[in-house]
Amino acid sequence: RNRIAQLYRFDSSSNDQETASLLLSDVQLDLSFNSISRVDEGGGGAFGPLTSVLAKLNLNNNELSQFQLGALLRRGGSKFDSLRELHLDYNKIEHVPDQLLQSLGKLELLSLKGNLIHTMQSEMAFYGLNLSLRKLNLAANRIQSLGRRVFAHVGKLRELSLERNLLGNGGNNLSALLLGGGVTAGTGNYNNSEPQLKYLNVEANGLSAAQLAALLDSQQLAGVETLRIGHNWLGGQLEQYATTLFVNYKNLTYLDVQNAQLTRVPYLAGLNGSLAALNLAQNRLCHVNGRNLRRVYPRLRQLNLNMNPLRCDCNLISLRQWAAEVSSSSSSSSNPISPAATTTTPSDEQQQQQQTAAVYSSGLSWKCAAPNFNANKYLNRVPLSDLMCFDDEELAPRCELDEDYQTAASARPTTSSSAAPPH
Repeated sequence: RNRIAQLYRFDSSSNDQETASLLLSDVQLDLSFNSISRVDEGGGGAFGPLTSVLAKLNLNNNELSQFQLGALLRRGGSKFDSLRELHLDYNKIEHVPDQLLQSLGKLELLSLKGNLIHTMQSEMAFYGLNLSLRKLNLAANRIQSLGRRVFAHVGKLRELSLERNLLGNGGNNLSALLLGGGVTAGTGNYNNSEPQLKYLNVEANGLSAAQLAALLDSQQLAGVETLRIGHNWLGGQLEQYATTLFVNYKNLTYLDVQNAQLTRVPYLAGLNGSLAALNLAQNRLCHVNGRNLRRVYPRLRQLNLNMNPLRCDCNLISLRQWAAEVSSSSSSSSNPISPAATTTTPSDEQQQQQQTAAVYSSGLSWKCAAPNFNANKYLNRVPLSDLMCFDDEELAPRCELDEDYQTAASARPTTSSSAAPPH
């Protein structure tokens, strides 16, 4: 960490400029954790001969606004012909000016995490990146609204991070995300290629189930493989969209719905042929039906129920049996399923999830909350003789049962101490 406050313009009269460009390639420049708030204009730009050979530029944790960014990228006197990664996290950028990034024709990763961006409406914000940009991080801003075509010029995008924004504050103005279909910079040709998005994160936006449905109701998201929608206000409303919302998501393998106030497991039409990992941690689930998991999600191999108030009685025997079967089949497989089954290199977070997947699927981390004599025990360690059902509400508080999927519309079965445990 230094205390650099200003990037001065390079003296373009220097005779060493061309020599430096010839000697260097794929340069990575890290100016993070400074106090940069001013960028000189004119001349050879702030980086002089380095501009054309920079492959990665890290300006995280400075004090740059969109105005300084314009001086750096648009009016610097040189083009960033080789720049593939641009990191601008935790600055003071309030919006992305139109066509600001059009000279970055090879940019693959753009990270604007933790800035002050409050709205993104113009489809020209990412103009020029249609053929290059693969990863876009807009997390932890203040975004309340997204223009329907704001991502029209990033048709090759594979990862989009929008978590920890304020999209839920936008009311009913949210519309389905559209990717691609814009005009390719420099050619004037209309690009109508199929979107390639594989990873989408909209966690912690204060979204209701209706708002989430409006955002995700797009044919152009059909290729998504990893979807994170947790830490939103979904609750029981998600069931209203169970038969429609995900019917086009035929490639979805990992779904994260943690901390969403769910009281019932969401059985979502369209995912029966693909879903391999489901994260339901930190919800309000007390009963999970193993038979339903087999019927609705036959490919499911990873299930995270950590930090749910599980009621370990006779109704959870089917879940325990399902976990044992999955654990047995997973241990015999030499190619375990990744939580984020994308073709890109897994992030540290994704690698950590893959390492703990066996714990989740085997039930080792599923701790019982009730009845009292099973509380704080792990489900797989509770003797089968202790998985009993009672009518006494003091021994077993009320719980919303996860009824058999095929008979969910019928009356719920009553349980008693003499009831035979389900198989």
